[in-house]
Amino acid sequence: MAKREKLEKNIEPHAKIWYDDTVHLHGGSKGADMKEKKTESPVFYDQADELWHYHKKYLTTDSQITFRISKEGYNTPEEAMRFYLQDSEIFSEKMEALKNKQPRNTDFRQELVNWYHNIHLATVSGSTVITSSYVLYHFILPNLGMLGDKKLDQVMAKDLNKLIQSMDQCCDTAKAQTYKFLNVFFKEILLDRKIRANPMELVTPYYFSNAQKEVPAYTKKEIATLLSYAKNTTHFFEIYLMLLGLRLGEIRGLKETDFNKREKTLHIRRQLVRQDEVVYSADGNISVKKVGVTVKAPKTESSNRIIRVPSITFDLLTQRENEINNTQKKRTEKEQEWNDTFASYICRSDTGKIKSEKTLTNALKRICTSAKLPIVSPHDLRHITATLMFEYALSGASSPSDDILEKVSKYLGHSSTNVTFDIYMNYVRSLSRVRRVSENLIDPFNALSKLKGAVAQ
Repeated sequence: MAKREKLEKNIEPHAKIWYDDTVHLHGGSKGADMKEKKTESPVFYDQADELWHYHKKYLTTDSQITFRISKEGYNTPEEAMRFYLQDSEIFSEKMEALKNKQPRNTDFRQELVNWYHNIHLATVSGSTVITSSYVLYHFILPNLGMLGDKKLDQVMAKDLNKLIQSMDQCCDTAKAQTYKFLNVFFKEILLDRKIRANPMELVTPYYFSNAQKEVPAYTKKEIATLLSYAKNTTHFFEIYLMLLGLRLGEIRGLKETDFNKREKTLHIRRQLVRQDEVVYSADGNISVKKVGVTVKAPKTESSNRIIRVPSITFDLLTQRENEINNTQKKRTEKEQEWNDTFASYICRSDTGKIKSEKTLTNALKRICTSAKLPIVSPHDLRHITATLMFEYALSGASSPSDDILEKVSKYLGHSSTNVTFDIYMNYVRSLSRVRRVSENLIDPFNALSKLKGAVAQ
């Protein structure tokens, strides 16, 4: 006993290291089980071999921490303690590395962001990337509030119902888009076993109320075909401008001074629209009579915009100016009617008047028919151009985001990005042909510029 007391006294300085937790120790003789107990020091003297040992931490196959007695024995407690501290440091480093590898129990907000960037983006493409990005960063995250701080497994159906209801302030399709996004998110999270039950199963469903119009989606080849047939008509410049995404009224309202060749820009600052007059007959009937055209401000404040255009635009403008001047000269020489009311405008007929919407719509219809292409309207070409812009932007984006949607919205002159989202994101989904992004790895503007040589001929 005297020897034992003396040895224990020698390790007293090391008694700062406490094991306060009850652990399963393997003690006594090496390899034998000991009862669960608390010990004040990992170092102990083994009477069986008369050497000092220590309890060494290790991790079981089921990730539980337990202890084993060191195989080697040491002559002094100081030597045993030194090796114990070395092993403990190594164990701590391994545990820290393991901890960093383990997914952290993050909050709902962070789980949404992690899932979107690490999982969702790897499985989707095209317009879905823009749509989901906009839904997450403009609808869901700004409206999460305290719900975003909850752990994922604490999010309830009532929380999600309240979140979706708050989308009233966004836009018409916000509820349906948010419901769809969350539905996909929770289904995948459930498959990942991050939650035990899917709360979306108890959430009130929201669907898109209006069926989206189906319009043909032109491919690169079909756009080239359309332009090839259009260049042989007197309406080529207008068809080209439609494919730059301009509205029909904006095209009709363009003046020569709106084009800046040095800056390669086009300033859209007015529209020409049909002027109607309401006629009340004696029998009480009401009819609408067209009385001419009128100049109006752009559709919205954002529609007054300056956009960058390809160089070919200015070649086509010069060609159009020459056509107008030559036609005016010939008609004047023949003493035929020439209307010079809109002298500085570029969308003019062979009598000098502004081309009507009907004239341009019918011309596009005839061109589509001649080219054996699906018939589209002038506004359909605006849609098609928008979708090509989205797809081209996505194909070259290293990290696709709703920034693309914002840029296209400004280019198109929408009053807000939500308008673009409402119109085009659902429109893209409803296209009657399924296109791969790889089929449209073109900038429609650059593609059109390739016709420069053909037009010059």
